[in-house]
Amino acid sequence: MGSHPTTRELADLESGRLPARERERITTHLHRCEGCQGEVNRLRELLKATVPDEGLANTHRPSGLRLAPGIAVGSQIGRYVVKRRLGQGAMGEVFAAYDPRLDRQVAVKVLRHDVLAVENQPLRKRLEREAQALAQLSHPNVVAVHDLGDFGDSLFIAMDLVEGETLTDWLRVARSSSEVQRMFLQAGAGLAAAHRAGLVHRDFKPDNVLVGADGVVRVSDFGVSRRVDVEPRSDEESLSGAGSLVGSPAYMSPEQFDGAPADAQSDQFSFCVALFEALVGRLPFEAASLRDLRDLVRRGGAAFPDDSSVPRWLQSLVLRGLSTRQEGRFPSMDELLVVLRGPHRFSRQLLGALIAIAVLATIVGALGARELERLRTDPCNRVDERATNAWSPALQQRLEAGVLATKVPWAADSARHLQTVFDGFIAQWRTGYRAICAEVAHGSGPERTLALSKQACLDARLESFGRFRAAYETAEASMLREGTRAMEAALADELCSGVETRLELPDDPAKRTAFLRLRDQSLELATDVRLSRGGDLRPRLEACREEAEALGFKGIAASVRHQEGLSSAERAPLETVLTIFEDAALRAEVARDDFVVFRARLELARLLAQKVDVKRARALMPAVRAASERLGLDPDSLPEVIQAEALVLLMEGRRPEAIERQRAAIAALGDHVDAAPWDVLSTMQSQVGQFDESLESIAKAKALALAALGAQHPGYGAVLLSEAAQLNRAHRIEESFKVTEQALAIFEKDPDTRGFAMALYNHAVVLRNLKRRDEALPMMMRAIALFEALGEVPRLATMLSGAAETLQQAGRLDEALVASQKALALAERASGANSIQLARPLAIHGALLEELQRYGEAAQALERSLELQTGPTANPVLRDFTRYDLARARWHDRSTRAAAVEEAKSVRAALMARGDRFKEEVVEVDQWLARHPPR
Repeated sequence: MGSHPTTRELADLESGRLPARERERITTHLHRCEGCQGEVNRLRELLKATVPDEGLANTHRPSGLRLAPGIAVGSQIGRYVVKRRLGQGAMGEVFAAYDPRLDRQVAVKVLRHDVLAVENQPLRKRLEREAQALAQLSHPNVVAVHDLGDFGDSLFIAMDLVEGETLTDWLRVARSSSEVQRMFLQAGAGLAAAHRAGLVHRDFKPDNVLVGADGVVRVSDFGVSRRVDVEPRSDEESLSGAGSLVGSPAYMSPEQFDGAPADAQSDQFSFCVALFEALVGRLPFEAASLRDLRDLVRRGGAAFPDDSSVPRWLQSLVLRGLSTRQEGRFPSMDELLVVLRGPHRFSRQLLGALIAIAVLATIVGALGARELERLRTDPCNRVDERATNAWSPALQQRLEAGVLATKVPWAADSARHLQTVFDGFIAQWRTGYRAICAEVAHGSGPERTLALSKQACLDARLESFGRFRAAYETAEASMLREGTRAMEAALADELCSGVETRLELPDDPAKRTAFLRLRDQSLELATDVRLSRGGDLRPRLEACREEAEALGFKGIAASVRHQEGLSSAERAPLETVLTIFEDAALRAEVARDDFVVFRARLELARLLAQKVDVKRARALMPAVRAASERLGLDPDSLPEVIQAEALVLLMEGRRPEAIERQRAAIAALGDHVDAAPWDVLSTMQSQVGQFDESLESIAKAKALALAALGAQHPGYGAVLLSEAAQLNRAHRIEESFKVTEQALAIFEKDPDTRGFAMALYNHAVVLRNLKRRDEALPMMMRAIALFEALGEVPRLATMLSGAAETLQQAGRLDEALVASQKALALAERASGANSIQLARPLAIHGALLEELQRYGEAAQALERSLELQTGPTANPVLRDFTRYDLARARWHDRSTRAAAVEEAKSVRAALMARGDRFKEEVVEVDQWLARHPPR
């Protein structure tokens, strides 16, 4: 009988694309092979089903699916617990499942399990592609993907569980054209979002659109999607090369039938086929075979029935989308959607401006009801007027008066600096807006849509500028001390949150009013958080979030939750802050706000690296990078990402790599660099003994701080304290003393007790290192009293530990013990029982117990300290001193005396290798060894 034809050959036979010789061979075979006849009949029944790539494999097999075995209720797919089976498709089975880790319901699709591994490979690539495609989209009308993993020999993909029905099921009930219009507006918004992300669906049809019980429409099944902004990969060509039939024939465009690559115009054709079907109750092109269907679609000429009740404008829209020529269709899905909203809502004159409204299927623009009204006139004709209104001479005078009214010593310097910052922002905004207007005027298709989105972001940034400017008219000292840098960063940031750039306006008037009020309230709170204005903002933030949650405004709730994390950073226990940021990221994923996802995960990574678990921080960085890429940014040129990676490298003990990454972050900042990145680099360099380089870096930080803030600003004082720390680490104690003295003089004039307390403590540490303990101790105790009143646990623990060490050196052992015990309890409360942050307090406590001749307890505390110092971030000098103190404690146990002496000798050798900096300590070890023989 010869070899069986492949499904690909049978499909080509039906579509009329098979060469004459091959057609004759296969037709002869079909007369004799009942199995292949059944396959042809199955293909004819699949006119409305996806023609899958796996059907092109060179294998003859019976119809029907063989799915991954052993999937029953209660079994696990990855970490997901199967609850029930939802359905079966060409690629595999879909199950409702529970995610115990994040306590949520999900849908899990499992790849079909075929006998031959070679057959599974295209399917595996297809499923991976579906996950990758969906992971790039963040839109309320697209099904969100959460996870991809292995399941035996197969793969699975975890995504949103949408409780509801397919659009096909929804259409089984007679619907009015206005109902259909509303549903397809949402579906089209999801499809447009895919196009903006550079993706073509290639298989849009009602079966691949889900209507949730919440009324939200979501486009799904991107398994045959492809990127249009990159060159095809060899594996993609093998899956869907030229001439392949990929998609659902009943909804396919003429170019797809001809084997040409599908693009956004092809999706538009499929969308209009589905819209025609929904409005009329039948397909625009119906035929008994693939060949006949192909010919019908190529000829075109679809028409609505003469007695159709579908409005004429809507018929015209659908028929334009069904044009056989791609150039005859709409330039983009966004422009189709604007028309789909109906002529009674948009005039022709407003069409260009209102394309921005179609973007993301929401109202886009610089927000608020009055602002939306303003945008209905052409904002590009009013660029200079808007810039002048935002930053006029009168407003500049009001800002200066508000800043000077704080009467802090650095007020005049701050007013001058703010003037420079705001002048620069307005100049850049004006230039940027003109450029975007030119892109909008001369662009078309996806390029114009992107330009409109950028225009909306610039509108939001101008509104944000107005909030900052107005805040400084009634400035607080804290805003000038702590908020200016955060404000500058916010103005320089070209990213926009969904809350900032779009309105998800409800239809209900009362809810619409509530949305606008909460949106404005959330942005005002975000301004207060950035400017450190208004004291403890957590109660106000919580109330705003709870109201947003109650009304179902997920985007606002996620944004406010992120602000709660920022506001809690210095006020709440670390684990609480971590939980808030994690919750903010998850909420933002649900709300499809990648800006908040990016920011929350970035904060999480920073905190985890510094305080908790660098492995968790490292594992989080790919998610941070992915979120930045979804925002259209290159993480390798994004300073925030580069600096976070430098921090992770530093905490992993990879200090040279961390230094190079920090230098890359400074380079990426360019003209926007301020003192802080150079300060961080200086600390990194001193930690690896690059003291000359460290002092060069801190000198650059000082110069930048001085130029921006002035010599009396606490920000400049903070850089001086950092310089003193680097000098102290280099054993240049006298110079360190002079610098802390200068910093303390600045902070003494600052009404903020926290900054003064920090300066006081740092100056006291330098005095102690100069052996001036009688002067140091009163300063330390005063600083500790101030921090106790502030309730900042982590810094208080550090200070108490330092005071215990100083009291011990002064011979006041009982007082030292009380301070040390309190420091340990606070440090464990702040960081957890297994944090490296406990290593130093334990080392100080153990040394104190050894001097109190409580040798067993001392050894226990010192051993625990050494256990915590085993990671790459451990301080080698602290580790050597801890080993020495442990040797002293163990010498008193005869069974470990010889080992203790050898350990002390090892410490001596390590200190000698570090040069003259530890000359005094080497002498001390020598004296101890002389008095303590091994036996």
